[in-house]
Amino acid sequence: MKGTKPAIHAYNNGIQEPSLKVARDMGKSYSEIDNEPLVIIAEMGNEMARVEVLRRHVMAVDGIDYYKAGKRVDEIVAKNREGLSFYRIPYWLGIFTAGSTGFFVFPMVFHLGTAKWFNKYYVTMEIPPPSDLDTALEIGCWTWNWMEPLMGTLTYTLVCFQLIRQQMIHLGIKPFTNYLIQMRTKKLCQAFPQYDESMLHSYVESQNMA
Repeated sequence: MKGTKPAIHAYNNGIQEPSLKVARDMGKSYSEIDNEPLVIIAEMGNEMARVEVLRRHVMAVDGIDYYKAGKRVDEIVAKNREGLSFYRIPYWLGIFTAGSTGFFVFPMVFHLGTAKWFNKYYVTMEIPPPSDLDTALEIGCWTWNWMEPLMGTLTYTLVCFQLIRQQMIHLGIKPFTNYLIQMRTKKLCQAFPQYDESMLHSYVESQNMA
């Protein structure tokens, strides 16, 4: 109808829309955020926010401008990434081992040629007649005689390791990843002793090792 006031769009749910001035005042990067909200975002684990907090800490400690502090942070980043190729080895070994065993378990159970080869050298169980090995499922029924104890034992062992790791966390005993974080933090503290250890630890904690 003419003169009827337009209804609020459903997606606004009746909430007052921000003005153009508010939209223009919104910062475009972490460098534009005030200290207090920046620290809150950093405590939530945001990587870029923690880098920005460290950069401002460098400014305050060294009495330098934002640009020079960025150069110093670059030095910290480079120092933090030293030796990461070595630290990544246990993780890549775990990924490779889990991936390869997860893939090869299928031919070990369902492929007749693989099953016969494994049986010949490691099991020496009597091979069923050909009529009992016509399909992959029939082959699996035969191979499961030795695959079930192996896979069941490995599964139970992994569950025990997970339980041990969880109890270590409850006791405050640091698993391997946290140990690496502490070690990398200590290395940064030795290289840059003028900066606060908690700041460096927070930075290292947020950085991935990829």
